[in-house]
Amino acid sequence: MAYSAIDKSSLNFNVLKWAGNDSNRTLTGVGFQPDAVWIKPLNLNYSWTVADAVRGATGNGTYSGTVLLNSNSAPEGDTNGNGAITAFTSDGYTLTDGTSDFGRVNGSYNYVSWNWKANGAGSANTDGSLDSTVSVNTNAGFSIVKWHNNTGSVQTIGHGLGKVPKFIVMKVLSSTGSWNTYHDKIGNTHGLYINSDAGDENNDAFWNDTSPTSTVFTTGTNGNLVNNHLVAYCFADVEGYQKIGEYKGNGLTDGQFIYTGFKPSLIIIKRSDTTKNWYAHDYKRAGYNPQNDYLSTNLSAVEGSYTEFDIYSNGFKLRGSGTGHNTSGAKYVYYAVGQSLVGSNDVPCTAR
Repeated sequence: MAYSAIDKSSLNFNVLKWAGNDSNRTLTGVGFQPDAVWIKPLNLNYSWTVADAVRGATGNGTYSGTVLLNSNSAPEGDTNGNGAITAFTSDGYTLTDGTSDFGRVNGSYNYVSWNWKANGAGSANTDGSLDSTVSVNTNAGFSIVKWHNNTGSVQTIGHGLGKVPKFIVMKVLSSTGSWNTYHDKIGNTHGLYINSDAGDENNDAFWNDTSPTSTVFTTGTNGNLVNNHLVAYCFADVEGYQKIGEYKGNGLTDGQFIYTGFKPSLIIIKRSDTTKNWYAHDYKRAGYNPQNDYLSTNLSAVEGSYTEFDIYSNGFKLRGSGTGHNTSGAKYVYYAVGQSLVGSNDVPCTAR
């Protein structure tokens, strides 16, 4: 049985779902003050909205509202007349209108958000060759890292985790550029883009063929990194709470069981050996087996429906033969986070 130092996962990661109402409002129910938030309207074709406490309300420049990213290649920008998160609260966030559109976060649609706890606006980190600002939750294996790359050479960046990150999602802020994505099971010579359906790419410019350490990760010489501000979200394995892994599909409707050691609240899966969308499933949507509605981080498309796997108290079991989850012989990588089987307080979780 997987014991974990995380007694209550919902104090470190949580999923929030709400019905928008085209008004200024403060949402509660996250369970903690979130430091990184990804929001997606479920029934509207609209990009993801990404906000975090490190970039805050000024980001790389001076903006009129909360600084936002989309999970596409666009640079960081302000609200541009759209609804946005304007404040993080002790149990959620405040959503306010711009001058024209609430569709981004609180229009007349249904929404879901993923919320991670780090440590507020962060502090200086000098572990790397370039200084960074790091907001970190070492217990939960999550950090937000911001830095300025003023050189075209290979650099190391301090991440603050105190353990090796297995999953890193990085974005240039002040210019157009994809979300370079490191996954431990793909390795340091290749990379993915969380905003693209492309398979893993062999490119030294990603991570300079260098694996992260317990203190830093390495960036290559990609032109988008030069004279640019960047942000990275870093994730490490935490026994019984967070897992970065892989599996090989077998094409069977009674597929294999993937052990995580906890009941997943969020699972993000990518077939890495070829072109295929990312598939994200969380326990607040549908919420029963084997129905697991999905979103794709690389698409602005509305929520879709799959019956591809069951979520159990200690992992997930493949129940379909779809190409996005279980093609025979195909390689899949995943990120999962959720409720520990048994925390240090010896309180067990139950199956879904």
